[in-house]
Amino acid sequence: MVNRRLITAASATLGAVALLFGSAMGGNAQVPPTGTINTPEQTSVPPESTLPLSDILAFSGQATITSDNCVGVIPVDLDCPPLGPGEGDAPAEVDLIGGGGGFNFTSSILCLGWSDLSEVGVVIAVPPTNCAVAANGTFQNLVCGTGYVQGNVSITAGPDAGEGGPFGIVFAATIGVVTGNIREPAADGDGAGTDYVVGVVQLGPPTAVNVPAPGDCTNAFTVTSVDLALDL
Repeated sequence: MVNRRLITAASATLGAVALLFGSAMGGNAQVPPTGTINTPEQTSVPPESTLPLSDILAFSGQATITSDNCVGVIPVDLDCPPLGPGEGDAPAEVDLIGGGGGFNFTSSILCLGWSDLSEVGVVIAVPPTNCAVAANGTFQNLVCGTGYVQGNVSITAGPDAGEGGPFGIVFAATIGVVTGNIREPAADGDGAGTDYVVGVVQLGPPTAVNVPAPGDCTNAFTVTSVDLALDL
């Protein structure tokens, strides 16, 4: 199941980023106005060191809800007014409709990375390296699986350990689009800088069985994501 999610997420991400590459390469990959298609020998491809692709991460893990509130929830949540006196659930849950709160994430299931392709002069076919990703932040829920997230992510293991930065995700029906920035330290070989990150993410059921109370949805999600870091 995880492999299928990664393949689906990777296909969507690589399809979207192809447009970025076409633009970054001066449009060489686009169909000319005459309607003819450039053959490979007619299409100039810049050397690898000039390509904007820096890193690829594919990972899966669990996002646990750490806090929630009663803002905009449907009036059937036993922990929210008018049925309950509390402000949010204990333990914290995502509501079926409305609400928000905080979360923590770790890539406890899988994390693979293809790191700094341009600076080390290798191609994407090299074996991936193991990595670890951790994140935390806040979420705003419209309906369960639809809403938006803001937070900070850190790469905690692997060749890019120590890199991290802010990100945001907009979700619709459990599928999300990721944008953000990754700050690179000077020690990584190409100098300090900031990469632009774009990716896709899919939410799934938690790893442990969860029976939510009336008005609640879940206390955690399995998160599967593929993200590209671009030197733009």
